[in-house]
Amino acid sequence: MSLIKKLHRILQKKAAIKRCATCQREMQVIGFSGSGSVMLNGNKFASNIGTAEQCWECNRIYCDRCYPNRPPNTCVCGRGKGKVRHIGGVTYRGSLRLMKVKYLSC
Repeated sequence: MSLIKKLHRILQKKAAIKRCATCQREMQVIGFSGSGSVMLNGNKFASNIGTAEQCWECNRIYCDRCYPNRPPNTCVCGRGKGKVRHIGGVTYRGSLRLMKVKYLSC
């Protein structure tokens, strides 16, 4: 089983409500694409589905309003800042990865 499938299964089992580490906005993680991008359409936006960034190291999550204002690819924990990961043909630099989430609060 590939690493992407393992990560996807783990995230599906842990669909707990999370809060943005900066503004406390509530969201539920839907999945990690493993492709370095997330595809969304108008229906998804209307259903409050969007993106967030999550730390590989400490699992802190940052909503789509907060992560653009943060230093790129870094988490407040400071770990994994210089790491390079190769997963499914995609190169991830730094400590954050893009996630698909459902926002529960505005």
